[in-house]
Amino acid sequence: MNLQDNRRGGDVGGGLALINAASSLLARRQSEVPKAFVGKLFALAAPEDLQHCDAEELASIAERSWSFLAERRPETPKIRFEPLPGSRGMSVLEVVNDDMPFLVDSVVGELNSRGLEIRLFVHPVFLVERDAAGRLVGFEQEHAVAARRESFIHFHVEGVDGA
Repeated sequence: MNLQDNRRGGDVGGGLALINAASSLLARRQSEVPKAFVGKLFALAAPEDLQHCDAEELASIAERSWSFLAERRPETPKIRFEPLPGSRGMSVLEVVNDDMPFLVDSVVGELNSRGLEIRLFVHPVFLVERDAAGRLVGFEQEHAVAARRESFIHFHVEGVDGA
C-alpha cells in the first residue's frame, strides 16, 4: 500500500485516520458538527467505500449530514435526494427516521430495483433528543430523559438519469 492509499482510506487504519483528519478539519473551521458525530457517521463504513474520498470530502459530507439531521418532525421520515456537489453523475440519498427493522433493506432493494450503483453507504443509529418542533437539542447523551434512537442512512449512488 502506498501513502495515497492510506490517505484515502485504503485500509481500516487508513479509514480511521481519514475520519480523524475530517474531524480535525471541522474543528479548525469551528464547525458546529460534534466530533462524536463524524466518528459515528463513518465508523462502520466499509474501507473500500471511503477510499474514494479524502478528508475534505468527508468533512463536507459530515457538515451537510449534520445540517440535515438538525430538524425532523416527530415520527415523520425525512428524505433528501440530490446531486452530490462537485460530482458528475453521483447523487446523495439520505434518510432520517425512527430506528426500526428493515429500513436499510427496503432502501437498498429500491435502489437495486432501479439499477443504481451504491458507491458509499453509512448507517449509524444515533441517540437524539428533539424539542416539540423537531429541532435537535441533544446528541448521543446516554442519560437524556427524552432521547430516542434514530436511523441515519446515507448513500452515494451512481446511475441517476434526470429527476
